Amino acid sequence: MRQQDNTLTTDSLIASLTPILLSEVSASQAIQKSLDMILAVTGVCRVYMFDLREDPVNGYISSQKFESCRADIEPQIDNPNLQDIPVYPDYRRWVETFLRNEPVVGLIRDFPASEREYLQEQDILSLLILPIFSAGKPIAFVGFDDTQTERDWDNYKVNILSEAVILLGSLLIRNEQEEKLRLEQEQREHLFEQVQTQRKQLVSLTENITDGIWMRDAQDFSLLFANKTLTDMFGIPGEVLKMENGDRYLQYVHPADRELVAEKNELHHQTRKNVEVEWRLIGADQKTRWVRARLFTVFNEVTGEPQYHCGVLTDISEQRRQLTILREAKNQSEELNRIKSNILSNIRHEFRTPLTGIKGFADLIQMGTDDDELHEYSKSITISANRLQNTLDSLLDFSVVDAGFVKANPSWISVEETILDLIKTLENKAHKKGLRFVLNFSGKDRRVYLDEHILYTVTRQLFDNASKFTRHGQIEVRIEVVAEYLSMQIADTGCGIPEDIRNRLFEPFRQGSEGVRRTFEGTGLGLPIVHRYLQMVNGTIHFEPNEPSGTVAKVLIPLSYVRQQSMQRVETSYQGGHTDTDAARKVLYVEDNALMQGLMKQALKKHALDVAGTAEEAIELIGKNCYEIMLVDINLGPGMSGIEFCKIARKSKNNSKAYIAAVTASNRSELEGHLHANGFDRLISKPFNIREVISLVDEHVSLRMTSG
Repeated sequence: MRQQDNTLTTDSLIASLTPILLSEVSASQAIQKSLDMILAVTGVCRVYMFDLREDPVNGYISSQKFESCRADIEPQIDNPNLQDIPVYPDYRRWVETFLRNEPVVGLIRDFPASEREYLQEQDILSLLILPIFSAGKPIAFVGFDDTQTERDWDNYKVNILSEAVILLGSLLIRNEQEEKLRLEQEQREHLFEQVQTQRKQLVSLTENITDGIWMRDAQDFSLLFANKTLTDMFGIPGEVLKMENGDRYLQYVHPADRELVAEKNELHHQTRKNVEVEWRLIGADQKTRWVRARLFTVFNEVTGEPQYHCGVLTDISEQRRQLTILREAKNQSEELNRIKSNILSNIRHEFRTPLTGIKGFADLIQMGTDDDELHEYSKSITISANRLQNTLDSLLDFSVVDAGFVKANPSWISVEETILDLIKTLENKAHKKGLRFVLNFSGKDRRVYLDEHILYTVTRQLFDNASKFTRHGQIEVRIEVVAEYLSMQIADTGCGIPEDIRNRLFEPFRQGSEGVRRTFEGTGLGLPIVHRYLQMVNGTIHFEPNEPSGTVAKVLIPLSYVRQQSMQRVETSYQGGHTDTDAARKVLYVEDNALMQGLMKQALKKHALDVAGTAEEAIELIGKNCYEIMLVDINLGPGMSGIEFCKIARKSKNNSKAYIAAVTASNRSELEGHLHANGFDRLISKPFNIREVISLVDEHVSLRMTSG
């Protein structure tokens, strides 16, 4: 009787599961319905399905996927502890049993202790576990729990349920396939949505971008795409633009640019390289605009052959307009700088020339009078003129260097000789204050590659500054060429630099004492000039206290090239251009200013002096006479300059070896290229000291007379 009931029960189970397997519901729904059916037929408390996955760490891991339980039993499908359970080591026996294709079955009290603890926590009394296989491997298992009785699972029931589990296995495989298909479908849908979104974004971008974009077929050059910006540039609808195939687009190119555009297009098609070209586009509205076209090729990923010829067209009309404005502004700026430079040059000339006359005549008065009162008056004139000259020089030097008119012009120079020449010009003034100069040049004589004007100006300003603030004592100059640097230290014994003004030493027009109570003369431009000149040659300067009193200015100038050698001193031959020792020892003065002519005639009255007002007059004179020394002003007004005259004099038959000194209000840097070789032998800057000019002429005339 018991066997018959089982047969009817199990037969009814298989009969009930078959329609579910053949239904069109999803595999997951079919599994759930099947578990519900098995629960009802078997009368157990809970039926469930776990997957079984191989794991390199835990051997296998398992998670509950489906569950069906009686109404009075608490479901465990949402229990997180039943997800990703490590099978090893506690349930290793189960896997080993599955691999033998046998069920795990029995009363819980008979299970190993490692398995029993967790199962008893769920009140399970008896258990049947049947494996599901795929390709010979266990992939899942179905469990039957009884929490009410210790159920005796006979072989008949186990076999019947095993057949049912096989059916569930087919559903599980189908479910996995459906899940895989579902995920693939979701991925496809997501990818499609992304593509659609990106397409919309691309369309929006191409339609709203300020650049024109087009794409042509690489085979027949037909226009496949043109965005709205491009059609707006051409001023015609996209449909019409697509009809302009081949070279018909050239009708929209400015006639002057068509040949260039055609060449660039042909170059792009032939070489397949990216090409960029700027040209003028004439739209349908006859409006002309400058555009920049960038052409590139898109290649077929499979064949590697060109698939599309694409381009980007950018309206650069505004850029061109701004560039034109910038060029005009640059030209205007250069013209203003040229005018400013000319103004500064004229100011220098117009101030220094009369200053030379004032100082010169004052010196002549001092030299030619025994009247003490008149002598003091002329001395005061000289002092005032010197102060005015220093102020003018500082203002002009600062103006030209601050405006960027001065450029470094390095040449091979002797630092020692440059500093000695400077000291000679300052010694008399220093001695009157009770100061003396001390020069220490370490090592042998050196030639350095450096701008002599910058070195001279920097040192002169630092000397003036040191002299101004030193009432007595000495000014020591320490010079050393180390590695590729020129190191110069100027130490005075003056009052030093107050701490509160150290941070503004290089500010223009600032002084240690200011306002109505200031105690020192000056414009406050000396150190700013030094600072700017040193910046031009990447030099540095800083100040330190000089014990026990005074200041040390430390200058460091990098040199492009330094070499140590004996100075090759140039001895000038004063042989003149004639051999008649009885001839007059003539001096030529070339100057267009009548005041300066009068000054020089008075100063050099003991010599045979010829005066020329223009270069042309001077050329006529050197053709007739031989001169031992020529004093030539650079700015001679309309006509030939003093520089041009010097070149002619150097080539003349009678005066090629004469000593020629340039008399000018220009800076030394402006005449650097005309000094020495095939040019002037010396530069005399206005306003000059007339006594020094007299001494210079006397020296060279006496040399000629001695050698003659």
